[in-house]
Amino acid sequence: MSVTGCNSIGIPVILLHDAEGGHVTVELKNGFSYRGILDEAQDNFNCTLKHCTRVDPKGEETELEM
Repeated sequence: MSVTGCNSIGIPVILLHDAEGGHVTVELKNGFSYRGILDEAQDNFNCTLKHCTRVDPKGEETELEM
């Protein structure tokens, strides 16, 4: 049976989970972007990043601590 069937998760969610452990960039609607290692991803697209850097819309970078 396919994981993308009627009551299953779709391809974007599968790709998100496959990216766990890799370097990702998450861009938000407000212009901020976060770069780091994808530690955990949930099926509703909640994400936890490690070793994260925030870039604001002006291009200023900020290292975020855990």
